Order: sequence, then C-alpha cells, then structure tokens
Amino acid sequence: MKGEISGQLVNVFTRETYPARIKWEDGIFTSIEELGRAPEHFIIPGLIDAHIHMESSLLCPSRFAELVVPRGTAATISDPHEMANVMGLAGINYMLRDAAKTPLRAFFTAPSCVPATQFETSGASIGPKQIDLLLRNPRVVALGELMNYPAVAKKDRRIMAKIAVAKKHRKKIDGHAPLVSGKDLNSYISAGISSDHECTRLSEANEKARLGMVIYVRESSTAKNMRDLAHCKGTKCLVSDDVEPDDLLKHGHMDKLLRFAVENGIDPVDAVCMASINPSRHYSLKMDGIAPGFPANFSICDNLRFFNIRSVYISGKHVGEGGKPLFRARPAKPVNIFRCTRKKPSVFIIPITPKCWRVNAIGVKDGQIITEKLLLTPQQAKKENILSLVERYGHGRIGKAHVSGFNLRDGALGLSVAHDTHNIIAVGSSPEHICQVVNKIIDMRGGIAVLAKGKMGTMPLPVGGIMSDQPAEKVSNRLDELEEMAHSIGCRFRHPLGTLSFLSLLVIPEIKLSDRGLFDAVNFQFMPNCVEL
Repeated sequence: MKGEISGQLVNVFTRETYPARIKWEDGIFTSIEELGRAPEHFIIPGLIDAHIHMESSLLCPSRFAELVVPRGTAATISDPHEMANVMGLAGINYMLRDAAKTPLRAFFTAPSCVPATQFETSGASIGPKQIDLLLRNPRVVALGELMNYPAVAKKDRRIMAKIAVAKKHRKKIDGHAPLVSGKDLNSYISAGISSDHECTRLSEANEKARLGMVIYVRESSTAKNMRDLAHCKGTKCLVSDDVEPDDLLKHGHMDKLLRFAVENGIDPVDAVCMASINPSRHYSLKMDGIAPGFPANFSICDNLRFFNIRSVYISGKHVGEGGKPLFRARPAKPVNIFRCTRKKPSVFIIPITPKCWRVNAIGVKDGQIITEKLLLTPQQAKKENILSLVERYGHGRIGKAHVSGFNLRDGALGLSVAHDTHNIIAVGSSPEHICQVVNKIIDMRGGIAVLAKGKMGTMPLPVGGIMSDQPAEKVSNRLDELEEMAHSIGCRFRHPLGTLSFLSLLVIPEIKLSDRGLFDAVNFQFMPNCVEL
C-alpha cells in the first residue's frame, strides 16, 4: 500500500521545519522530497508517551487506544505494574493481548516492584524469573520503574537480581526517585537506572540530568510538573504517567503535552523531539521520526502552537481523523481477582487512647501526590476525615488513619484503584459512611463508590477491579458525576478520586497508608496513629 502527502515537515533529526513531500509504502517511509512550497499544515512524527500507566485512565488498553490514537499518539511505553500487582503475569498478558487489538504501538516494561514494597499486600509477586520471561518479548522494552529506591541503595539481593536480568537482555532500567539526591542518588544511578519521572523541582531535575539521567517531564491529572521542569537541562521526554479519562477526552494526550510545553516556553520543535525521537532512541524503538526506513507514523496538525491534530497515520494506515478513531475497539474478556468479605462500621474506628498526646495524620494538597506529615492534637484529629485501606486479596487486613484536606461532610468516597497494590481505599466523615462505600465496592468486585447525603453513586471496574471495558465517553461522564458528588459534600480537589488513589503509594513521601498501618515513606517504616507521652 502506497501513499504520499505534502506539508511543512517537522524534522526532528535537524530540528528544522520546511516544505516537503513524504512518501511511504507497506507501512515504511520511502522518500522525503524538499519542496519550494507546500500546504501550510504541519507534518509531525507519531507521538510517543515515554511513561504511562494505562490502567490509571480507568480504560482497558483497547479503549485507551481508541481515545488517544486520534490525538496523534502512535506509541506508548506503559508500565503495567497496576495490573501486575492484582494478577501477576496473567494481568500483564491481558494488557498485551488487549492492546494488540488496535493500531497503537503499545510497548510495555517488566514491572520491577510487585509488590512495590514488603510493607503492603498485593495479589501477586513478580521475581527475577518472571522478569526474564517478560523481557524476552519484543514488546517489553525495559525494566519498569524501580520504586523501592532504598532497596537499590542498599543493594537488596532480590532487587539487584532483577537489575541483572535487565542488563543481560540489554534493556533500559526506568527510575523512580522522588527527592533523592547526593550520595543516595549516585548510588541509585550507578546500579544502572537511566531515567526519572518523579522530579518536582528544577534543581532536582538538573542534578539528575548532570548525572546522565533522562528527565521525564510529567504532566498528569494529579502530578503537574511541566511548569517547574520545562527548562531543566539534559535530554528530556514528555510523559503523562497517570491520566484520567476526562482529561484525555477534554484536553487530549500527547497533543496536550506539546501544547502545554510550548505555553511554558519550550521551542515547538524541541517539544516534538521530546515526544518522538528522544523516547524512541532511549528505548531503541526505531520510531525516531520521518525519514526513509522508519515506520510511517505521523500526524497532520494545523500549527505548532495548539497542535490541533487533523489526521493520524500509523504504519502508513489512516487511523484517525478529526479527533475520531477510524478503527473500533474490541476489548478482550475481563479478568479479575477479588477475595474480600463485607465489613462492619466498627472496624473503621480509629481509637485515640487517654494517653495520646498527638495524632499522626496525612496532609493532602490538590494537584500533588507528595503528602505532608501532620501532628494533630486529639481534638483536632476528631474533626478530620478518616482514611481506610481494606486489603482485598483474602487476608482481612485494614489500615486506618486521619487525613486532612478532603473536608468531606456527610458522606464518603472510595475505589479499588489504590496505587500500587489496588486494595480498597476510602475516605469519609464517619466509620458508618466509609463502611457503606467499602461494602458497595466489595459487592461490585471492584469499582468506585461515592456516598453523598444518603445517596450512593457507583461505577463498576470489571477488569482487575481497576479498569472498565466501556467506551471512554461513558466512563468519563460517569466519573464526572461521581466527582461532582464528592464536591457536593465539601471536597475541593479537582480530581478527588485520583488524589485518593495515591494515598496508598508508599514510595512517595512523606506519609501514606498501607493495609498494615500508617507508613513513614521517608524513613520506610511504620508509625503509630497516636503518639503517647
């Protein structure tokens, strides 16, 4: 199958823009001819998201592709550790199988931290043997983010064995090192870690870039770092990490990141490089740009400011037009594990003893996944919301803590999307309200539930308890309705459910909640709810 088109070519090899005619045959670019004049639309390479967790979109891979491909996304490097924490290799195989049903070039990494730490309960465990098996698949291009950075610094035997497997296969090793610097950072990088997507400060990104790391400039639904990192040094890639379906529908995917990069002063052609040649070369994808011999992945857009994507081609096939897919998702049969029994309100009560001097609590801010360690008086703690984490893999454990920031009145919200082990996380104004929400999620075998002023709103997530196989519009509209219910009972966070889902992520400072109790994510140890004199 042959094709050709003319326009203003964005050349990521020379960082130039000029009139050209491009031709392709059998899915491969065959020639690039410079012209004196050409139509005013721009031809840009297929866009690549260098680090994403598809599961966080609440969409199964085929539904995700249906949504992002028409916005110019040709490829993703996805870490499936969300699904892996639920179902291990069976979950990863589901992701590979479902993604293959679409034109999207969906690459994956082999999850390195399943479970993320030894301080929480997951549904599966992935060791060096499973990593070796995964890295033999050509669609698995790296060892996934090494979130347990203290274990790397201490040269933990199990972690180092996984790193050794990646080196044997000559695959990249992704990093995850929020606020790590100095000697600890040098030790982390010396283990072979090549990238980081957790920078939140310019000085932090520059320090890592000077030590050879590729900096992933993240702009997700919850963690928004573009404004602070736009002008960091070194090689950079644009990544979305975790993005919710309404953001994808309303604002776009990689096209949105290009637009926001330009708004923050990044040269438009440099921005395109950050979403094409940079990730392609880092992962050896051979999807660098528009040149003979490379896959015919490209998009047509109106200009290099707003990046309004008109047409999308992957492997020479016309797959998107006017923001709509020219293919149809056919999701694979859902898979899931849910071993959890209904609870009573009494299990969600947090006892405050007479000897309690202060109460440790989690401080949450909008737009951030980093939390603050608060020390409240018992009287202050009683005025705050209760946070609970209910283990769902058959062990019956429940973690509880006080949390500040949600400001919920007369209700609760919860979901079985709780990074990274995906137990049930819920926050509410009383144990009774939390219990109602948790039991509804258990009845659904995974999903989202919001109780507001006596009314319950729900959305089932049948794929692993963390994804839907329904069209993106349906999922997004329902999510909007549920978050509006959360807003109606006092929460002012832009994405209250997404914010809640990260409060169990033990590898992000300062303080988080495990099914085994309150956790100090700086010193990597449990801490009591009450501090006694």
